[in-house]
Amino acid sequence: MTKTIRLRFPFVPKSAKNRSEIRMHGARRWISKSKDAERDQRQMATIFREANLCSISQTFFGDHYVGVRIVVFEEEQEAEVEIVDLGPQPYKGRKNTKRDVHGVVESWIVGLEGHAFSNDRQVRWCTVRYSDWEIKS
Repeated sequence: MTKTIRLRFPFVPKSAKNRSEIRMHGARRWISKSKDAERDQRQMATIFREANLCSISQTFFGDHYVGVRIVVFEEEQEAEVEIVDLGPQPYKGRKNTKRDVHGVVESWIVGLEGHAFSNDRQVRWCTVRYSDWEIKS
């Protein structure tokens, strides 16, 4: 049986990029998240904790790969998140085996914006899946 956690959130979180600010300290610069995004992220963590899923998720998933499905219900301004256990990560493997999926999504969407579609707000769904199998010619 596949281990799965499913949770409904009574809001749709704001984008971390919208209303972000460029901060400077001497020569060092960084971008800080919007206050709305920070508040929404804290609220998501609180809902997850209050549902007593933190300890369950650590027991379930440990250091395993996970799949995450997010569905946004725009009319209701709610979202549903499903997290699925995909099995253990390799202890050793080819370089960059553990990859950051949201960074890949952003790279693709930004790279295609203005060419395949006018604006990234047109994207209604995006699926990214890393696979452990190799394509052989």
